[in-house]
Amino acid sequence: MINKKIALLEKSWAFIFHKFILPYLPIESLRKFCSDKKGRKSKELYAAVGAIILQQFFDLSDDETVDKLAFDQQWHFALDCFDEKDQVTCARTILTMRNI
Repeated sequence: MINKKIALLEKSWAFIFHKFILPYLPIESLRKFCSDKKGRKSKELYAAVGAIILQQFFDLSDDETVDKLAFDQQWHFALDCFDEKDQVTCARTILTMRNI
């Protein structure tokens, strides 16, 4: 069953984002805005910045973006965030990252 799901994901927009956009996000330029003492530095930034891009692409509100990040498997695949710690955020975090 999982192999079928992965095959479907690899045919979706999520694969394109995962393969051709996510690795090239300008994460290094954003590190200065983040604490060295909290969270997993680069992994969390990739998921957060990627979520902001997907939010704009799909024209979603901050609350809708939080829901997609928490529950949508295409978003998990696209953002390479299979760990629940990377999937759960709040609308305020989305707003803060977007402002940065």
